[in-house]
Amino acid sequence: MELVKQAPILCIFGLFAVGFLYFMERRDEHWIRMLERDDLQANQRIEQCHLVQHESASAMKAVAAALQSQMVTFRELSIRIEHQQN
Repeated sequence: MELVKQAPILCIFGLFAVGFLYFMERRDEHWIRMLERDDLQANQRIEQCHLVQHESASAMKAVAAALQSQMVTFRELSIRIEHQQN
């Protein structure tokens, strides 16, 4: 109490310093939480992109198989038409 009576400005500066340090700690915690959230979102986006990439590759393989089957069928049809004309 005597310190407050003798040097009130010193106590006020001490309170400001404690308040500022508290503010800095809270700000750092906020930044850390924000960066963790951003990392989580980025990882989710990467996983989703890889899933879409995998599904796209599967779809392209299915289209290639369908086109291959269609080509075989078309070849057989062409041969039958040719035999009919002869």
